[in-house]
Amino acid sequence: MDAITPEINAALPSDGTIDPSDHPTAPILPVSTDDTSPSACNNSWPYFLEHAAVDFFAGYKLEKMTIEDGGGNKAKFSRTKDQNIKIEFTSSVLL
Repeated sequence: MDAITPEINAALPSDGTIDPSDHPTAPILPVSTDDTSPSACNNSWPYFLEHAAVDFFAGYKLEKMTIEDGGGNKAKFSRTKDQNIKIEFTSSVLL
């Protein structure tokens, strides 16, 4: 991985925010600490897919997207002919 150079670091906003005008169609996904966050829902894979991942997929107007969390959970997003969003996913549970 390349190191962040001083030039790149200087170009980044000092407060960590992103200017939405740089990506007008992309949603800004806030870091949530309320009770509806995925961590409050026991890291619910379906919750994450149906909220944050769908917002990203729709905001960037993607046609296809694949997500894998490294823990056995996988998801495929695609658009149907009538522009609905289709999600196919698997999840892995350890007991």
